[in-house]
Amino acid sequence: MTAQSLPGMGTLERQFRETSYPISEAHPEAERYPWMSDDELAELAADIVRNGQQLPNLRLTDDRILDGRNRELACRIAGIEPAYGKVDIPDGGFLIPVLDDLA
Repeated sequence: MTAQSLPGMGTLERQFRETSYPISEAHPEAERYPWMSDDELAELAADIVRNGQQLPNLRLTDDRILDGRNRELACRIAGIEPAYGKVDIPDGGFLIPVLDDLA
């Protein structure tokens, strides 16, 4: 099976087992983080089916993924339309990593 083009997305796709899924182009910062294994993606997809998507995938104003490319793919695997939030970083701006699970 091959990926279908989606509005606002190019023809990028990612293989999961025997199926290709459409994915958003990623910002270079997002590409610093590895893709999950098929088993990890299957587990995340099952969790999304059970509990819904807990965090939105963050896109820049040019629609490139900044955070959540594994989550986007897991939603597609689960048959759930991914939710997105927009991030506007001005020209010359920079990214500051935020760790929200520190307690």
